[in-house]
Amino acid sequence: MTAIERYDAQRDTLATPDVLNTAMKLATQICATEFVPKGLRGSPEKVLAALLLGREKGIGAMTALGHIDVIEGKAVCNSALNQALAESSGARFKVRESSAARCVIHAWGPGDTGEPTEVTWTIDDAKQAGLTGKDN
Repeated sequence: MTAIERYDAQRDTLATPDVLNTAMKLATQICATEFVPKGLRGSPEKVLAALLLGREKGIGAMTALGHIDVIEGKAVCNSALNQALAESSGARFKVRESSAARCVIHAWGPGDTGEPTEVTWTIDDAKQAGLTGKDN
């Protein structure tokens, strides 16, 4: 995912004076359906969190359901959505190296034309952050 369709408030099913009740009704109606990801399925509260975070990020309900997860009780944007949001504001990324042990990314902010910021992430970094051995 490298680009996202911008959010259109005119088509927003949550853009009513009673946003929370409308969102909870929608979440309750769709939480058991197959197009809701397994990690959210069956939980209107998790679906609601994804819908509301998506609304705050300026994305539609279906994009939110596909790209927002609830991890350890927090609604978070997945990496594809974070990248798409950054790129939609003009940031650029290039993968320089990718393996099971190490990833190196070059990144430019909006309007940057000079040397990129280089970010390196290793399996040792993941272990030190306590991310290995988890379902993430």
